[in-house]
Amino acid sequence: MKDITKILNTLRGKKMEQYIIYQMQIDKHEVIGSNHNTEMSTIVRLVRSETLEEAIGKFVLDSQSIPAIKKLAVCCNKLSELKTL
Repeated sequence: MKDITKILNTLRGKKMEQYIIYQMQIDKHEVIGSNHNTEMSTIVRLVRSETLEEAIGKFVLDSQSIPAIKKLAVCCNKLSELKTL
């Protein structure tokens, strides 16, 4: 599979970037009297694409089947720009 990716990248003349894309979502929300209980989760994916826009599009298509009450903003970082600890 890696060989095919290298060939496709050479043919296209563009380098594939790796992006870490994540999105918070509200899974459950309850109101009991004056208390609001909210359960949240985070969807995280490593996406390979030529552009940031393409990476976000792939992420949205992949995560659309995950049920949630509300999905919050999508955040994206290039893997090469993340600080390693």
